[in-house]
Amino acid sequence: MSTTSTDREVLVDVGNDFVVKVARVVFGALFYGIYLILTYFLVVLFIRRARNPKTKPPIYLVLVTIILFLGSTAFLSFDIADLVARMNIILIHHPDEAYQAKLDEADDRLKRLVWTGEILFIFMLPLGDTVVFWRTLALFQENKKIMIIPFVTLFGSIVAALYELGCDLKTHWAINSLTPSAGSVGALSCSHADLSSYTLSFATNIICTCLIVFRAWEHRKFMNQYLEKSRRRSPAERVLTLLIESGGVYLLLYILQSVPIYDKTLSEPASIAFNIINAIIQQGMGMYPTAIIVIVQMQRTFWADSEDGDSRQTNNSKPGMLFAPRAQSTTLGTTTGTATDFEPGLYSAIARDDTNVSKKAT
Repeated sequence: MSTTSTDREVLVDVGNDFVVKVARVVFGALFYGIYLILTYFLVVLFIRRARNPKTKPPIYLVLVTIILFLGSTAFLSFDIADLVARMNIILIHHPDEAYQAKLDEADDRLKRLVWTGEILFIFMLPLGDTVVFWRTLALFQENKKIMIIPFVTLFGSIVAALYELGCDLKTHWAINSLTPSAGSVGALSCSHADLSSYTLSFATNIICTCLIVFRAWEHRKFMNQYLEKSRRRSPAERVLTLLIESGGVYLLLYILQSVPIYDKTLSEPASIAFNIINAIIQQGMGMYPTAIIVIVQMQRTFWADSEDGDSRQTNNSKPGMLFAPRAQSTTLGTTTGTATDFEPGLYSAIARDDTNVSKKAT
């Protein structure tokens, strides 16, 4: 097969495209393997918790976990299918055909795969955000009004995603660019909805992470007020720290993902780096909410055992003695009272810490 100068230029583009696709599959598969390990631990925890009515996981968490895992599996499958299909069309089929024609054929055949992954992406984001919102809401049982702002951004993200879906259906899935980014699928109004959904999802994670940081700072300040700063951290403090650290890592990925979304002029190395980040965050959308659930569920065994011990001690105690955890008000009054059935584990643990400190102070 003779190769013209135009074909050689197209061949360079094809080579760069394959580098990007292979990088996506390699890093996507690596983090999918980590996700598999995390999911295994979560399944084991769910099975153990299901035997105890006190620690039985809500059906909502089980369903969200399954959907997120299936979504992340679909993302990796799409990347593998895209790579294999392009190799067959460009490198194997019709060897005498010009590279540009084969590249155009590959792009045309894979359009459905592109918009399927894009639509899945915009709905996976708010779905994962619901877990982050749930976790944050559980920390503010006495001050739920503060959760109005992240609720508005979460709801707006879902509305924008639904609008984009309707817009894409109306425009018959017009594709402006095969580069994976917010705004690559659909007409201009569709891409604006895509960008809005991503931005609102980003805002939801920032706000929720900041609220968790504030809650951890408030609790730590209360503990240090009565105890020495060299004391050992309580289980509740360790969980809050893990939630903050995992949220920080997820926000970092969000920021890196945002660079090409808000500034689409990328060099070739930057494009490769972005696609690697995109492949990682596609797994991170499921990994981060799953990690939150694992962190909380692993600690609930300790808290449930502690509550059982408190209950047995209460039953054997004299009338009038109080063993149920009730916390004194902190400076902002967010830890008074006992937890509700919404999520008793972490909230009760924080309240128990404050109660024990108050008892030592008196």
